[in-house]
Amino acid sequence: LLLPHKKIGKYATSTTNATLAYLISKNYPFEVKSYKIENETQEEFAKTLAKIQSDKFYYVIAPVTQNGEKEIAKINTDIVIYFPTINKKDASSNEDNFYYGGIDYKAQSEKLLAHAQNKLYIFNDSSLVGEQISSYQERYFKNINPNASVTKYAIPEKTTNLQHQLKDNLRMNASS
Repeated sequence: LLLPHKKIGKYATSTTNATLAYLISKNYPFEVKSYKIENETQEEFAKTLAKIQSDKFYYVIAPVTQNGEKEIAKINTDIVIYFPTINKKDASSNEDNFYYGGIDYKAQSEKLLAHAQNKLYIFNDSSLVGEQISSYQERYFKNINPNASVTKYAIPEKTTNLQHQLKDNLRMNASS
């Protein structure tokens, strides 16, 4: 596991848990080692991938950002790398040893927005992915509904309760 804790935060823990659960369920012998990196620079990745290879690991799970994937793509490596956070359509590389498992947010958004009302409220966090998704949704929705109303709410990262935005908010009636 190649884990940029500062960039992906809690997702590092959930990736570790999901990986272990999957491997245990397969009932095969396995060995997992975590390699924590401080930042997503080409130099940091090259150093860590060299260490991984010297430790005799040939498969890496790398839950990195799109920028991290771009930096890894600049490194010539034969290690098989799986990017659970990146969709193939968003990849910067087509290396044979790179695999992608991220959500296709555009396809998902298009399916959902096809059923949306004429008023759309978009809630997003301030992450790069959150901003990209909300911008795409706004553009796409206005393209298929030129007279539609779109309102966006940026939600602070630590917020988990949206009651104050939703409860008794009459402006959201008959909206999606």
